[in-house]
Amino acid sequence: MKSLSLNIACLGAGNHAIRNTLPVLSNIDNFKLVGIYKRDFQSDLENLKKFKCKVSDDVDEILKIKNLDAVYISSKPSLHFTLAKKSLSMNKHVIVEKPAVTNFFQAKELYALASKKKLVIMEGFMYKFHRQFKEILNILKKNNKKKLLKISSTFGFPHLEYSNYRYNPKAGGGALLDAGTYVISSIRALSKNEVELTKSKIEKKNFKVDVTGFADFKSNDGCKFKTKWYFGDRYKNEISLKYKELIVIIKRAFSKPNNLVTEIKFYKHRKLIKIKKIKKDNHFKNMFNYFYNSCYNSNLRLKESFELLQQAKILNMIIKKNKSFVKV
Repeated sequence: MKSLSLNIACLGAGNHAIRNTLPVLSNIDNFKLVGIYKRDFQSDLENLKKFKCKVSDDVDEILKIKNLDAVYISSKPSLHFTLAKKSLSMNKHVIVEKPAVTNFFQAKELYALASKKKLVIMEGFMYKFHRQFKEILNILKKNNKKKLLKISSTFGFPHLEYSNYRYNPKAGGGALLDAGTYVISSIRALSKNEVELTKSKIEKKNFKVDVTGFADFKSNDGCKFKTKWYFGDRYKNEISLKYKELIVIIKRAFSKPNNLVTEIKFYKHRKLIKIKKIKKDNHFKNMFNYFYNSCYNSNLRLKESFELLQQAKILNMIIKKNKSFVKV
């Protein structure tokens, strides 16, 4: 029988966690937020106090909280593997922000450890739990008798402050591991068949990390998949579906606020024929509730572990195809 809630702690509470996810975790019935680990928590003490839980700069102190069931990892990517491995070793279920790992070897080790311990290791792609993404899946299902020619997925934005960890290779920065993880995971989630990488390119453009890239895929039914990601150009956050006579455009496909009403536009022969509005939705809340169910459901647990492994495998293939690109 399920308990009323699971005790969960946050490891590595950055700006994103404080602003977007910790408020959800502290107000969701399925979880009780009992601890926060942050190395320099004094600098954010006033913000952290509002969550009314234990705060420490000692990760072991947080992981040893009595009856702690799970952890949510929201640190810099370079720390994800170490924190996830330590948490799994101490018998905690784990949900970790993307990218869950920075290389395929880490993914294999976490997959094996989670399998051995019968614990969840889940990569937190929140966009997949928004009603908008469910509608994309419904569109594909409704049009399954039509020939799907291409799915395109793009996520990019103007440059951030160069002090941001995304420009630091030692922190696990780079456009591929940031924006690129979204578009690649979307292709995997939307394809009804296994996809094969056919072409890719990563560029640093005088930066210490990659700032732009693309990857093309195909499936055995002839459908093509195109992904693109970047730092340093106009904002684009979009998925498109192309049939012979129909094109579907989904804006704000990945990152979006909880109060945003989104739109899906349908074009026939390049003429707009329909706009479907998608109600606002809290995809973070939906994601954490799914994680909760995964902690009790062995099928979901195994599914998420395998998803993490396969995502890391494709990222590794892209890196290997670009031999001059070296990821720390």
